[in-house]
Amino acid sequence: MLKGSINDDAWRSGLPAPLRQMLERLADPALCQASVGRHDIDGEAFFVINEYETRPAAELRAESHRRYCDVQVMLSGTEQVGCAKLAGGADAAYDAVRDVTYYAQDLQLDWHPFGTGTVFVFTPDDIHLPGVTLNHAAGIRKVVGKLPWATLAGDWPSSAA
Repeated sequence: MLKGSINDDAWRSGLPAPLRQMLERLADPALCQASVGRHDIDGEAFFVINEYETRPAAELRAESHRRYCDVQVMLSGTEQVGCAKLAGGADAAYDAVRDVTYYAQDLQLDWHPFGTGTVFVFTPDDIHLPGVTLNHAAGIRKVVGKLPWATLAGDWPSSAA
C-alpha cells in the first residue's frame, strides 16, 4: 500500500511510469463533475467514479484484487480505510469476473483517514476496507483507477510493496 497526495509532484515523480500516468489522469479537476460509473482509458486500464455514504466497518467486507492495482483518489468527503498485507483468510472464493476476493470480519487492519486529495494505491498484496465512517456518516465522491498489475509488477519498488 502506498499513500500520498494527488497534488504532491515529488511523491508522484518517484512512482513507476504507468502509475504516474494514471495519477495524472485522476488529477484532472473535471473528474469532480464526471458521471458515476466506469470510464475506459486505454488497453485494460479504466477508472470508476463512486458516490456513496460511509458505513460502519461491521457492515462492509475487506477485499483484495489479483489482476488490478486499485488507485483510489478522494474527490470529496472523508472516510477511513483499513489496510493489511495479504495473508489468507478469505471467506469467499476469488471472483475472476469482478477481480475480487472478500475477507472475514476478524482481520487486524491498520486504519488511515482518507480525505479530499489523498491517494491510496493497493497492490494485489494488499487487503483494503474502504468506505468506513470516520466520525459520522458522510457523503463520498471517489475515483478508483484500475491499473493492470502486470504493467507495474516488474517496476514496483520493493520497499513499497
